[in-house]
Amino acid sequence: MSAPEIIPLLVADVFELAAAFRRAGEDIAKKVGQTQARWQVLSNASTSDKSVPQLARRLGYARQSVQRVVDLLVSESVAEYVTNPDHKRSALVRLTGEGHRQLRKLTAAADQMQRGMARELSREDLTTTVRVLRALRDAMRKGHE
Repeated sequence: MSAPEIIPLLVADVFELAAAFRRAGEDIAKKVGQTQARWQVLSNASTSDKSVPQLARRLGYARQSVQRVVDLLVSESVAEYVTNPDHKRSALVRLTGEGHRQLRKLTAAADQMQRGMARELSREDLTTTVRVLRALRDAMRKGHE
């Protein structure tokens, strides 16, 4: 089978794996009173302040969907809006102490599942998979520029 013939099989498997991760993520998030969507926003906003459009692009969701999630997180004091020095009309999202606490709970809840998966695969296989997936992501980005 040629490389171009393998790509559709890979795409199908990646979609199936993504769905399995989403289902597992929903189950984990539910245990700590969150949702998968909120977890994704918390995680992506945790490393640096980002605008809602930046979060939406990173997550691959519509800006309006991410805006609704962020507004809920802000209303619950899990996140806050801060001034964006580069764009007055597009505030940045920053986690509050409570947001970081909830993210730590989510991360701890996911740890058990991740450790179980890691027992099934070698470190080398996982490292290779990450490298290949990132190369595929970069190739996709290059093809859509």
